[in-house]
Amino acid sequence: MNSGKIFELAIKKSIESVPDCYYYRIKDSASSFNPTEGTGLRFTPSNDYDCFMYFYPHFYPLELKSSKSTAFSFQTEKGQSGKNIKISQINGLLKASQTTGVKAGFMFNFAEIEKTYWQNITDFYKFYKSTTKKSINENDIIEHGGVLIEQKLKKVNYSYDIAKLIHYIT
Repeated sequence: MNSGKIFELAIKKSIESVPDCYYYRIKDSASSFNPTEGTGLRFTPSNDYDCFMYFYPHFYPLELKSSKSTAFSFQTEKGQSGKNIKISQINGLLKASQTTGVKAGFMFNFAEIEKTYWQNITDFYKFYKSTTKKSINENDIIEHGGVLIEQKLKKVNYSYDIAKLIHYIT
């Protein structure tokens, strides 16, 4: 299992350990392929975000990102491939955040330094629109409202203090 999926599973378990907190992972759609046309084109609709949690009275759309790198790259225009953060994810989280009671954002896991941050989408978007950079690193996240999520290493994987995070961001 890749490190991103391990991170997602650890977040799921951590959220589910919070009493009265609901978690749901949005299923990724499979690529479609039509070999009869001979084009070899693939089309995959993208989700606005990976998952969500609900803890009364707030709804939290979440995009989970994990990397062994020191930064997360982002698209600056549609169609760019190989970027960690897609424009559709930014726009989906922004749209969700415009509703009362919604706290949308990213969870950035820096696997090599063993730190994970929450960043509200509006704080991310301010950085995204004001920078000439093509990625966001740990210092950028901290400078733009990122919140360090407490984590504990169990035998192999981490658990995250989601209850404390919810308290802090609401």
